[in-house]
Amino acid sequence: MFEIPTGVGAHTIGRRASFLLSLIVLAASTLAYVGLAQIGGGVVGFSLVSVFMGLGYTFYSGAMEAWLVDGVRALGFDGDMDRVFSTGQIVGGVAMLVGMIGGGFLGQIDLSLPFLVRSGLLVALFFLAFFGMHDVGFEPRPVTLRTLPSEASAIGKEGIRHGWRFRPRNRRNL
Repeated sequence: MFEIPTGVGAHTIGRRASFLLSLIVLAASTLAYVGLAQIGGGVVGFSLVSVFMGLGYTFYSGAMEAWLVDGVRALGFDGDMDRVFSTGQIVGGVAMLVGMIGGGFLGQIDLSLPFLVRSGLLVALFFLAFFGMHDVGFEPRPVTLRTLPSEASAIGKEGIRHGWRFRPRNRRNL
């Protein structure tokens, strides 16, 4: 539901802005989980926060791949992007494993600690990205309400032209 609007945002305001917005939304929704647990928010509250968290992930998902492709292409790399993405998947998998084990240990102390640490890491990453991330190779394109449907189609065509792979997130989505 959020992929097209967030993708259009990443292509108009920039990959950096989309990524920074994702970090804000993810940190806020993670803290909202902690707050809801403290007040007994119930399943409806957690469901609404989960939808908000999904919005944060969609701001992140396409923006980071597009940022990477734009940057390496602007710096003259014309090799196989699959190798770059596969290396990123390996690093991400290792980081997820370390995070799960660390979160498990923190959860033994207090179940809110993994969420608080995650929020803190997201805020730290926000500041690192704010000062260190640049939209190299990105040129914003203005979008009006009249051009929105054709712009969304052009974004999909641009992804194919750049060789981006639109793959399912996991095997269940095949």
